[in-house]
Amino acid sequence: MKTIMIFLTFISNVLIGACANHQSSTLIENFVDEIVISGKIDKIEEFLDLGEDIKSNPEYLAFFKENFASIKDTMVEGCSLEYELFTFDEAINSNINTIGQYEKNYSKYDHVYFVVCDGKIILPIIQENNKIISIQSSMLKKLGGDYSPFLLNQ
Repeated sequence: MKTIMIFLTFISNVLIGACANHQSSTLIENFVDEIVISGKIDKIEEFLDLGEDIKSNPEYLAFFKENFASIKDTMVEGCSLEYELFTFDEAINSNINTIGQYEKNYSKYDHVYFVVCDGKIILPIIQENNKIISIQSSMLKKLGGDYSPFLLNQ
């Protein structure tokens, strides 16, 4: 009986983790399709957890629009917008060359996803609590010589 309870607990934890990953990947895929690729940023706050420092800047929407247009252009050239979404573990196991720079300065790897286009990381994303807290295309900050994610909700 004890073995059966342990097994059932293990299975339920695996299923809960799988559901959480699916929910996160759906959020990110919707963000990429509905905001980045479409260029329509009017619903950006449905996806991003933005801190007051960002929202109080009158130019923040223009910045995101320009940033996303650049990402879209890269995706059009690299993979005709046919991207893949990887978890951190999947990216490590797929031998993406540039993965090493993302192993530093952020330890919650289960929250890290990568939009990959033609075998290259186009857009690293960190999500927590069903919101995106970091999009790292050109939004990296240098910390002691290494790049760290710029957290949008700070």
